[in-house]
Amino acid sequence: MFKKILLTLLALCLVIALIGCQSKQTGDSSKKDEVTNDVNDKEENEENEEKPDKKEDADGDEDNDTDGDKEDGKDKESTGAVIVEVKEFDTEASIEETEIYNKNDIIITAKDITYSKTYFDINFEFQNNSDEDYSFISGSVGYSCNSVNGLMTGSGYLNCDVAAGKKAKDHIRYYYDELLIYGIQEVADFEVGFDISDDDYNDIYTGPLEVRTSAYESYDYESDKFLSYFANENSTNLWNHKVDLFEETEIYNRNGIKSTAYCFATNKDQERILLLELINTTGKALKVVTSDLEIDGVILSSSTLSSVTVNPGKRCIVDVELDSAIDDNFYKELGIDSIGKLAVSVSQKNEEGKEVDKKKRIEINLSDSKTSIDLNGNEIYNAHGLKIVFKGLAVDDYDDTNMLLIVENTSDLDLEVDLKEGSVSANGFMIDTEWFYGKTVNSETKVFISIQLADLENADIKTIDEITELEFSLDIDKGYKDFDEAKVVIEF
Repeated sequence: MFKKILLTLLALCLVIALIGCQSKQTGDSSKKDEVTNDVNDKEENEENEEKPDKKEDADGDEDNDTDGDKEDGKDKESTGAVIVEVKEFDTEASIEETEIYNKNDIIITAKDITYSKTYFDINFEFQNNSDEDYSFISGSVGYSCNSVNGLMTGSGYLNCDVAAGKKAKDHIRYYYDELLIYGIQEVADFEVGFDISDDDYNDIYTGPLEVRTSAYESYDYESDKFLSYFANENSTNLWNHKVDLFEETEIYNRNGIKSTAYCFATNKDQERILLLELINTTGKALKVVTSDLEIDGVILSSSTLSSVTVNPGKRCIVDVELDSAIDDNFYKELGIDSIGKLAVSVSQKNEEGKEVDKKKRIEINLSDSKTSIDLNGNEIYNAHGLKIVFKGLAVDDYDDTNMLLIVENTSDLDLEVDLKEGSVSANGFMIDTEWFYGKTVNSETKVFISIQLADLENADIKTIDEITELEFSLDIDKGYKDFDEAKVVIEF
């Protein structure tokens, strides 16, 4: 979906990620998790054009023309974005060979930077003087603290195995177009971190290791702001996206993490994303987590929306992808074609994954008018201040059939809505549900719930139109205690 903003953008479309330094599903993962940003089919195309000196083992995209027309002045539109020149990537910056880690009988050396037509490699040498075989991992979902020019990146993957007593060389690769979308046009400095693990999954975490390039002294860090670049006219023309709202306003400031700007954007496929630019003013790395997507008073998703680690003194881009939070078809069933007020919750964790700052709700007004979200439907439960409306059935992007509900809790109690196990049937045949384990509906909230129906073939149901009857039992719980229950029969 819109996580494409940083991936599909590599193919000259706005791909609005992970990034982060992490992930959509973004909770904590093991160090063996997949690459934070997978980029496909890039290398094969480049090999047809030229043969770089180094072995190519990362994937990516073809070269993009990043020239832009230079104009002076300011954009007169309501976004308030400054028009800046979009340049080609400067490939002059270099580094001196630098030993960046020497502990535990392990030495890591940053050797040099080599440039190709569409990417550059930061080359490393790993020396394992221990009696253990080690794997060196960087930029994974489980561990990523890489940055370029003070901005956290979700890319820069490396996985290198080094046997005991041996050395190995490998590289981290960055593609110019994925950095240009950040407004980064040369490398002034970079930070990398490695998860070093043995065969028994004992881990050594290096933390961020900084290397400054020859461009460091002259680099203007003050002007290197992603959202200002992203929202300017030349950038929107180049990357084929529309910025609906851009504000350099502080809307979040807690525990040393504060926002500097935010924007709401739409790509050519009408996929929507909220981007928050944050800076970590503390002396420790913190993970910023977003959840609880709410549109005009209805919580559409209570799940984690994004999770990104930001190093001390560094900036990060938090992306909330509306069209990945729930299925596109559910938006249609709910009648959402415009958004008045958008809200998300922001919380923080430390490097060990422990919550250090509780959820803080932030709201952004996108328009004066409310969305056309339709709250009406077949009322299947109404008691104790809790109302449940059946919105209908919908087929998602994976061709699975889902039951859609809206739950409104006007009571002063936090209640959990669940289905009684073994109670669901379709057309008189027992079926099952998947990916639904109950939903907590807090006091004075409205929550959207989708429940995937499974094993419909056991009821001889091949299409959604063949469902003539659904039957199930609702379980309403308060805490861990039974509160109420109700049998529901829906005929179509």
